[in-house]
Amino acid sequence: MPPKSMQQRYTSPLEAQRNATKGQTFAMNLTVLRRMDPTIGEVVDMAGHVVVYHFDTRTQAWAKSDVEGSLFLVRRTVHPSHRCIVLNRSGMSNHEMDITPDTLIQPESPYLICRSASSPHVA
Repeated sequence: MPPKSMQQRYTSPLEAQRNATKGQTFAMNLTVLRRMDPTIGEVVDMAGHVVVYHFDTRTQAWAKSDVEGSLFLVRRTVHPSHRCIVLNRSGMSNHEMDITPDTLIQPESPYLICRSASSPHVA
């Protein structure tokens, strides 16, 4: 039997993810994302936790939706070439928004407001 210093210790998937580099994290998530959309070519960037809000025109205020989780900006091999995806940890439906020339992206620290012409009341 080799000495303890040469034996490989078991690494759980959670521990491996914690120790992964940004590139390795993108690669792990790319596999999951491609199950949803096989046209995804790469993960451009991600945020560990976001919450999707909807603008309530009746109250003129932003209301928290039931979608929250990791946000991914991905590049696709078809048009539209970029998409934001929130993998929902709070429910079964994820949030997807195509990034097109008519998409408004407005940083309002600590928020990032993203609105499209097709869905102007979601950020």
